[in-house]
Parts: sequence; structure tokens; C-alpha cells
Amino acid sequence: LPQSPAAAAPAPQPPVSQVAAPPVPASVPAPAVRPRPAAAPTTEGFAHLFAAKTAEPVAKDKDQSLKSLLERIATCR
Repeated sequence: LPQSPAAAAPAPQPPVSQVAAPPVPASVPAPAVRPRPAAAPTTEGFAHLFAAKTAEPVAKDKDQSLKSLLERIATCR
């Protein structure tokens, strides 16, 4: 059976880009929320980090152990 030339030729196919599923909008990441910058610290804000300066009483025990050590060294010579 003779067929007409239009029926014999396959239907023109659209380009591959049109055959693919319709483009799904890419999920756009939410903009990063930046933390608010801290207020400029004052010198008073750091006071809790440092111990108050107090005069350390000199312990007699420290001097005694040092003196006894020095005496032992002196007697060994």
C-alpha cells in the first residue's frame, strides 16, 4: 500500500530542552540572618574577669623552707 509522503515521515520532534519536564524553580536558600553585633564593651565589662589586686601576705613557711634548703646546701660544701 502506498503511503503519502507526510504519513511516512515521522512527526518533527521538539528539541530535548522542550521535552524535559517543566523547570522547577530551584529552592532558594533563605538569606542568612546575621547576629547583631555586640555593643562595644567597656572596661567595666571586663572587671569580673580579673581578680582584684590585693597584697599577698608573705608566708613564713615559704621563707622557712627556702632557708632550710639553703642551709642544707651550704653544709654539703
